[in-house]
Amino acid sequence: MLKNYLHIIRGVLLAVIGIIACFALHAYLNWKSPVFLLAIMAIVAAWQTTPTRKPLLRCVCLSLVCWVIYWRLPVYTVCYFGLLFAAGSVIESGGRRISILTFLAAFLAAPVFGYFANVFTFPIRLWFSTVVGKSIAIFSPAVKTQGNVILLNNNEFSVDAACMGLNMMITSLLCGIILIAIFQKRFNKRLSLGWVTVLLTLIVLLNIFSNLFRMVVLVLMAIPPENPAHELVGICALLIYVLLPAYLLSKWIVKRYGKLQPDEEPVVNAHHGSLFLPLALVLGVSWIVNTHRQKSIAPENVGILPGTVATRLDDQVIRQTAQDLLLYIKPIPSFYFSDHQPMICWKGSGYEFSKVEETELDGNMVFQAVLKKPGSTLYTAWWYESNKRRSTSQLDWRWDALRNGSRYYLVNVTVGDPGALKTRIHEVMKARLIH
Repeated sequence: MLKNYLHIIRGVLLAVIGIIACFALHAYLNWKSPVFLLAIMAIVAAWQTTPTRKPLLRCVCLSLVCWVIYWRLPVYTVCYFGLLFAAGSVIESGGRRISILTFLAAFLAAPVFGYFANVFTFPIRLWFSTVVGKSIAIFSPAVKTQGNVILLNNNEFSVDAACMGLNMMITSLLCGIILIAIFQKRFNKRLSLGWVTVLLTLIVLLNIFSNLFRMVVLVLMAIPPENPAHELVGICALLIYVLLPAYLLSKWIVKRYGKLQPDEEPVVNAHHGSLFLPLALVLGVSWIVNTHRQKSIAPENVGILPGTVATRLDDQVIRQTAQDLLLYIKPIPSFYFSDHQPMICWKGSGYEFSKVEETELDGNMVFQAVLKKPGSTLYTAWWYESNKRRSTSQLDWRWDALRNGSRYYLVNVTVGDPGALKTRIHEVMKARLIH
């Protein structure tokens, strides 16, 4: 009877955690994205628990660490992992150990990886463009690279986050987790964390090679993104160069190096007091999420460029407009916050980025790009600025904000005339709008 009551309490606690997740993370998780749905499938496929002789506290400790961090740094990703480990603590309080594959699949469901792909990988894209250009030069010496753009026979190919296959990387890893889980259950064996890491690393390397091959084919055959063959080439490269080798490797490694699971289960010695810590943890989580949510911080000491009309938008963004000028100044509350990245925000307005490059102007590094959509072409530049310095490096400005407490803003200058862009950038920098 007591055991049934404990199961009911665990079910209620898991339901409470689910409600908290829907409340706190509704704007964070992309519930309808194919990657998120694939991650759910991977969690289901990899779901496996093994009995232990006593309840485990590892998830309780990890969740507590996440909530201590969240108290000081209230960001969605930390909240997500805190809730994940809180759910794990409830399940493992019954004397069941959750498999590492389940946790890995849940980690990959976090949108932070997509944000990382869009924001932090621009230097990698420049390097990747160079590698693709050099590979194509073997067959066609006329190829040129300019920033993240590859030029061949008057055709332009822009290497953005999607073209790099970074979403495909997460997809490949999730498929790898599903394959490992399938073969572990088929052979009744379990891979160690070391072998799981080796196998997933091999899948990453296969994905890099597959993506390089895909880009070379697309450029040599002049297949633009709007052509259905563009997606077909990507799918074929994924199937042939990633998933097929991953299938064969997973099967062989699990069969060869997996540890045979015993048929007899150890006696579970769960005690009714084992639910006390998860119960207290869920109650504490409910209070923290309710009282310590992200708050918008009003921009301070932001000047107005002469000759412009200023408007304050949502999230305290300041828009300044003039003839042939659109200037956004976007406050970043702290080093751990997202930053209204132009390569994300402008895409939300229907524009596509091309010719993205990092250039030097007036002794400062800035990003420049061309924005295109049907019937409109704009020219944009952006950088990060505090009252003392400017930077284009995510790591650089975040480290300065952490170490010195500097308050940074993202400054985005956009014009309709390519010849006016440098003039406007110089004008904005000379005005020193961040005081």
